[in-house]
Amino acid sequence: MPSQENRLKSFKNKGRDSSELRRRRNETNVELRKAKKDESLLKRRNVTITEDATSPLKDSNSQHKNVAEQAVWALGNIAGKSTAAHYLRMMQGFGIKRDGSEFRDYVIRSGVVQPLLALINPGTAVAFLRNLTWTLSNLCRNKNPPPPADTVQMILPCLATLINHDDREVLADTCWAISYLSDGDNSRIQLVVDAGVVSRLVLLLGCGELSVQTPCLRAVGNIVTGNDIQTQAVLDQGALACFPALLRHHKNNIQKESAWTISNITAGNTIQIQAVIDAGLVPPLLEVLHKGDYKSQKEAVWAITNFTSGGSVEQICQLVNAGVIKPLCDMLVVRESKIVLVILDAIGNIFTAAEKLGQQHVEQICVWIEEFGGIEKIETLQNHENESVYQSALQLIEKYFSGEGDEVENLAPESTAEGYNFTQSAAEAAEKLGQQHVEQICVWIEEFGGIEKIETLQNHENESVYQSALQLIEKYFSGEGDEVENLAPESTAEGYNFTQSAAEVPQGGFSF
Repeated sequence: MPSQENRLKSFKNKGRDSSELRRRRNETNVELRKAKKDESLLKRRNVTITEDATSPLKDSNSQHKNVAEQAVWALGNIAGKSTAAHYLRMMQGFGIKRDGSEFRDYVIRSGVVQPLLALINPGTAVAFLRNLTWTLSNLCRNKNPPPPADTVQMILPCLATLINHDDREVLADTCWAISYLSDGDNSRIQLVVDAGVVSRLVLLLGCGELSVQTPCLRAVGNIVTGNDIQTQAVLDQGALACFPALLRHHKNNIQKESAWTISNITAGNTIQIQAVIDAGLVPPLLEVLHKGDYKSQKEAVWAITNFTSGGSVEQICQLVNAGVIKPLCDMLVVRESKIVLVILDAIGNIFTAAEKLGQQHVEQICVWIEEFGGIEKIETLQNHENESVYQSALQLIEKYFSGEGDEVENLAPESTAEGYNFTQSAAEAAEKLGQQHVEQICVWIEEFGGIEKIETLQNHENESVYQSALQLIEKYFSGEGDEVENLAPESTAEGYNFTQSAAEVPQGGFSF
């Protein structure tokens, strides 16, 4: 009886002669060899130092300590003696761009920078120039630590030439390289400024090509993280004129980077803050704060807080009049403690500026914050799990919203057994705030039906109530045809409209 294996073989080969079987075996062997070759090529193409344990550049602590350095030294020889295309293939094969500063510095120490720069000239083919620029940008990457300063000084003149090229890919990688080199301390930023690339960067901000705008914006943003002089170098080239469009860009990332850049400019001096105002950037910045995506809103919050921290009283008033309070109040509900603290700082800075103008301006800020739901949000923050948030919210409530210790408190009627009694000190307190505030109170009392009720109280059976009501009517509401009459707001389809004759109160906000 045949075995099971023989039966299977007999079944599989049934109907096939020996030549057919031989042909199928040959085809199978060819397919296996091709698959094995493809797999080998795929692995070589995917080799990276961070992932492949057999990479000659990976393990500096291996038993063969010189393997990595010798491999990179070979790259230097390839750059100097072999074809440039072969060198670039080797660079890409070793995954230089992903290996951090350690392997980048191995390549730099091997002496490849000068031969690489020598390959870049006006006659270089565009396709090859793209590869060269890409490789150059990878040698500029990583900042912990950054590339050696002498290497940066060698590379920057070449970048200053490449940034004037008209090829999109060359421009993009050049701008990325500059953005990497400018991402550092002030001394590194100064190297970039001294290279003379700022004017071209500013020009490219408005090029409309996203692949170029993105690294260009990052480079400009990095430069303005420097000192005021370095920031001014960007402003002097007219960079702010590009930002109304950038802050309203359809890409959220561009909005975010733009708001971040403005936040670094508003962290400067009052002249630079005024330049932001003069460039018309407050309205689009507030648009980002109001309806941008969350990452963009966070950068706008920083821009506003820096503005209120370093701006003059007049500049802060312009910001308030532009409508900053409502979006700030709206943002108080975010979960990120750091951002909430920054918003509370901005509100505190606005109050500090208002105090310098007078108590009535502080009260106006209080009114707006209450109107936009800010008081409830700040009160809620007193229960925040973050101690710093709790303390900041508590200080604002106690200083501006507690109703204790200020003159306005005396305007509240004293509660007695007979009812409410307005004392003489209450009237005096109102008058100390100014006649326009007395008149405004008259308008509100009339608007809410208070005059009729007070007049009715003149017939009250209680003598004290009668006397208090009579005094109020005689002192504040008895005149016919006097200037109080003109204080009544005009009712329109949109609401109430206060005319200029209404005690000459500026309804648009602070004025100087």
